[in-house]
Amino acid sequence: MSQDSSVAEMLKPDNSNVKRGFVLVGLAVLLGLFMSMQVLNGPDQANEIVAAPTVSIEDDTASSVTVEVAETTRVTRQVSPITAASNTSVDDSETSVEEETTTTPTTASTATARASAVVQVLNGARFSGVASAASDVLEDDGFELVTPGDTPEVYNNSTVLYSEGFASQAQAIAAALNIDSDALQILTSQNQPIDDVADVDIVVVVGKDETIPR
Repeated sequence: MSQDSSVAEMLKPDNSNVKRGFVLVGLAVLLGLFMSMQVLNGPDQANEIVAAPTVSIEDDTASSVTVEVAETTRVTRQVSPITAASNTSVDDSETSVEEETTTTPTTASTATARASAVVQVLNGARFSGVASAASDVLEDDGFELVTPGDTPEVYNNSTVLYSEGFASQAQAIAAALNIDSDALQILTSQNQPIDDVADVDIVVVVGKDETIPR
């Protein structure tokens, strides 16, 4: 080799280092893209170790260059739903239900109506004690009773005689003493069994057919 050719070889620029630099820059870019894709593709997964692949590059000025990238830790974000804590406490204790009591038609207003009627029971059957027994039954039902008495004459059939405005109370009396409802009559001066009935609203005459509950 001549001296001139030796000098030319020495002055010839060496591009191998430049190529290696470009290769390393490219590898760095690829590594960054690889890590970004791993993070985006697995948002709901736990952190895991991902080994980067081995890259081999050959050029015409040097032997094959092998670049091994160390294991890279892929950091992922695990999104968990935020659940608002409920501050509402549920009382599982037994709830007491108060029953609504309903009054029957025979309580308040009916009791008042019965108490407003003055009743006298007369013994028309000549059976001992029938007037007192009938008075006890009616008193227990809420009626106001005066002293029982006797009729001047005998009655075969029991009768309930009532003044104007006391028809419902007379029906209740007949039902309590087992007297037929057909035996109810309006009290007048012609059918009154005794002379003094001025202070009485209803007169009950117990006849021989009496069926007083005992």
